[in-house]
Amino acid sequence: MRILRTLCLALAFLLPAGAVLAHGELIDASPKAGSVVAAAPTAVRLQVSEGIEARFSSLTVTGPDGKRVATGRLEVQGAMMTVPFTRSLPPGRYRVDWRVLSVDSHKTQGAFTFEVRP
Repeated sequence: MRILRTLCLALAFLLPAGAVLAHGELIDASPKAGSVVAAAPTAVRLQVSEGIEARFSSLTVTGPDGKRVATGRLEVQGAMMTVPFTRSLPPGRYRVDWRVLSVDSHKTQGAFTFEVRP
């Protein structure tokens, strides 16, 4: 029993920290974080590293005037979430705030901006 315990401890120290501490981290976004786009996007799409619990996740977009942008319903498929815009976005800087509850029950959140410039 002592040997098994020692072996388990040794393996725990040898595993990379990323594998042990994995959470639903943002992998990709469209539009990209910090990007300047020439054409207004029709939606914001985020991909995270793990499956998403749709009922406990959210994505909001704030416009250049500081007001929330009108969007359609949040859609989740696996590790991807999408929110469509109900109207075309005028030029300006937009902020995306997101919160995700991963299927492994970890909460992650973040924010980024993108700019629409004709």
